[in-house]
Amino acid sequence: QMAGLARRADTRFMRQMAWGSGAMALGGGIWSMHFIGMLAFTVCARGQFDAWTTVLSLLPSVGASWVALGLLMRSEISRTALVVGGVLVGAGIGASQWAPVMRYDPWGFAASVLVAVLLAIVALWVRFGLERVVRWRARWLNAVAGVVMGLAIAGMHYTGMAALRFTDEP
Repeated sequence: QMAGLARRADTRFMRQMAWGSGAMALGGGIWSMHFIGMLAFTVCARGQFDAWTTVLSLLPSVGASWVALGLLMRSEISRTALVVGGVLVGAGIGASQWAPVMRYDPWGFAASVLVAVLLAIVALWVRFGLERVVRWRARWLNAVAGVVMGLAIAGMHYTGMAALRFTDEP
């Protein structure tokens, strides 16, 4: 929705405001889903949150959202831009999961990033490629693309959580 508003904006300022607020809303949603999921994850250990690290962990998801909305603001998208955008969005979502004290199974973490990248590419394709195949209104294309992007975020999170390993090392 925000990408559509930005695309139709009359001024550069309004375009940037729609783009930025959309990136904050989507990035904040990605981050809060991960953060709440981490709070709900119970382990037999004590932990604490560092305020600065927690705030900085918001940046990758906002950056990924900025990229995704920038692509969705276009009237058309090339295959190269689709793949590059999907990789950047997936990497941004993956970077929001990283923490220096967590240890991941490397193959499981790689699988979680792959899930995010592939589903992000599919979500972007749904928005642009599906409109060539079906005659749906933009709001329905946006809704379906949003669901697929939500699956990318959740799939990445849960695949990443399955790859998380706990050790007694600091």
